Amino acid sequence: PVDTPTYATFYGLNEKPFSLSSDPKFLYHSASHDRATQKMLGAIRRRESMVVLTGEIGVGKTTLCRGVIEQLDSHTFTSFVVDPFESAEDLLKTVLVDFGVISRDEFARGRLTNASRADLAAVLRDFLFSLAPLQAFAVVFIDEAQNLPVDLLAQMRVLAETEGDARLLQVVLVGQPNLLRMLARPELRPLAQRISVRCTLEPLEDDEIAGYVMNRLAVAGGSLRVEFDD
Repeated sequence: PVDTPTYATFYGLNEKPFSLSSDPKFLYHSASHDRATQKMLGAIRRRESMVVLTGEIGVGKTTLCRGVIEQLDSHTFTSFVVDPFESAEDLLKTVLVDFGVISRDEFARGRLTNASRADLAAVLRDFLFSLAPLQAFAVVFIDEAQNLPVDLLAQMRVLAETEGDARLLQVVLVGQPNLLRMLARPELRPLAQRISVRCTLEPLEDDEIAGYVMNRLAVAGGSLRVEFDD
């Protein structure tokens, strides 16, 4: 049988321009996206302890964060936590793997197989203190933070307090607007008090939509064969 061409092939596109991928090359620099990007980069340069980025579902929070990561220099280590985790131990393990401190295989069969939260925090603390002579820094992005149970969200202080007063680690909580309502709960007040920068990512303005569409098409390899009326 003859293969039916996809719409991407028909219109001369190299890939689908409107997929749900969070590939930062598709980041569109709307006014709100640029404001949030600059606030986040400024917070990282100032080595703020905790940052919160909120926005409605689908506005591009994950893509924005990946775009921010691409702008960081080689002295900034990053961990982007996207998978759901069930405990602070799981979070610490993910962060240590992302930072290259230890491999997944070592967790499976090595000395940290049954490590406690205190053990893992100690390993992370040693790594962070090793960054000081290098004038390096570390940032942990936690996506979809509004889905975390309150007790686990409260334990984000485990990360924020790992470094002590050395300002070697930043935690960025990324989530939908109800994350702010969660952080306003009395039991999360100690965590909320550590947040120094709050960013909101707004939907596109009406006059930005056409630019967004054409940008996605251009990145996907679009040609003049693709046209939209007003």
